[in-house]
Amino acid sequence: MRRSSIGISLILLVMLAVSSCKNSEKDENIEVQEAPEISQLDNLPKNEAGDIVRKSIESAGGWEYWNNKKTLTYTKVIQFVDEKGEAEREIKQLHQYKLKPELKMKISWEEEGDNYEIINNSQQAIKYKNGVALEDEESINSAWNSSFGSQYVMCMPFKLTDPGTVLKYEGVDTLKNGKLVHAVKTTYKKGAGSSAGKHIWTYYFDKNSNELLANFLDYGDGYSYIQNEKIEKNDGIKLNTERKSFKANSIDEITQLTTNYRNEDIQFDLKMDDAMFEIK
Repeated sequence: MRRSSIGISLILLVMLAVSSCKNSEKDENIEVQEAPEISQLDNLPKNEAGDIVRKSIESAGGWEYWNNKKTLTYTKVIQFVDEKGEAEREIKQLHQYKLKPELKMKISWEEEGDNYEIINNSQQAIKYKNGVALEDEESINSAWNSSFGSQYVMCMPFKLTDPGTVLKYEGVDTLKNGKLVHAVKTTYKKGAGSSAGKHIWTYYFDKNSNELLANFLDYGDGYSYIQNEKIEKNDGIKLNTERKSFKANSIDEITQLTTNYRNEDIQFDLKMDDAMFEIK
């Protein structure tokens, strides 16, 4: 009886060991499911304002297509006009943005015989004149505002998905050119950029096509109205290529054309080395 008991015990131990090995093999074959990637598109509210922006993004090429873009390069032509609407002077700037994995920007141009450069690596923004860093407060502010501001305006309506953006539907409105639009007021939570709490934007989306046609900006010390004159598709993405900027006293009183903008030679995904965004 004792030998039989020992034999049964050994058989049970072997069976348990085999079972353990089989379970171990099963565990090794179990696929670990990764958490789904959270889309920045999910930052949009689930209300009428959010729906309008979603439709505008879709009409501009779609979030997935935009999110795959790594870099953006274009030439920005800025034409300043006088009170009569006649051109006073013109500047051509080369804009180079590295969109992923971290936003970095470089703007370079020539003005009155001097060479200028703005480099923004998301931590610092410096303006250079003929290779020398300008360290006065006005130049530092200009470096931040020009780089972030240009990228913000150029990458609309996709930038309306940025964290901290607060959207409010203001109803149907009529632009000065007679086009019916949906108006969406946009403010920013504290900490969401340097203009949070200071700038209030109202964006106007075509009631039928959902294209972003214009915006009105209350920047605290005054107002401006910007109208997109031309929107063109580049590599599957629609971006504004011509804009006019006006001074305004209020949303109903636009007073004077101040600037014409053209965005030329728009290209995505050109190779950019991180060295070009290094602060000198």
